Amino acid sequence: FGSIVVNGVHYDESAATVQDDDGAVFDRASLALGMVVQVNAGGVTTANDGTLVATASAVRANRALLGPVSSIDLVARRLTVLGQAVLVSATTVIDGRLSNGLASLATGQVVEVYGYFDTSRNLYVATRLAPANGGSGYRISGPVSAVDDGQTFRLGDQSFSGATVGLSAGNLVRLNLQTSPDNSGRWVVSAQRAEDKPPADREGARLDGL
Repeated sequence: FGSIVVNGVHYDESAATVQDDDGAVFDRASLALGMVVQVNAGGVTTANDGTLVATASAVRANRALLGPVSSIDLVARRLTVLGQAVLVSATTVIDGRLSNGLASLATGQVVEVYGYFDTSRNLYVATRLAPANGGSGYRISGPVSAVDDGQTFRLGDQSFSGATVGLSAGNLVRLNLQTSPDNSGRWVVSAQRAEDKPPADREGARLDGL
């Protein structure tokens, strides 16, 4: 339809740079319902029909989790991915390749989860769930729950090993992980990616949310 709709705003992304969360070029045709994206755009205006519109200069898809499913609870509609509880709600968009929904999944299958971490329930609420395409390494984005020592820390109840320079509980991190845990069951961090820079100062701001 010539635009993507994010938080009620129709963004024309036809000339935008589109990337995945590793910074690699992302086919704009692969943008799909339920994906969480970061959009850089010009000012939001109101079209004649009342639609909120803007022109995007950059769009980046942000996955919350990319890793193997270790457990599935069809009744509670919950998964465990990289040691993290994931709630698949009635509004979660499930990729068409999972034709039977959660029943199409198997333990060990690698999936990508878009969504948000709910601190009140200590779980991720998925906005989109899909089988993962081929690639190297796993990914996780979320808040640090505890720093155990100079080399280990936790997200939720899952332990991770790797450099923890500057980390403390509550920090939001984006981690690249090796595809196998260590002998203690900890996922091994191969890279801790820099957090996004805050937007530049400007005269106006807009907030849409619940």
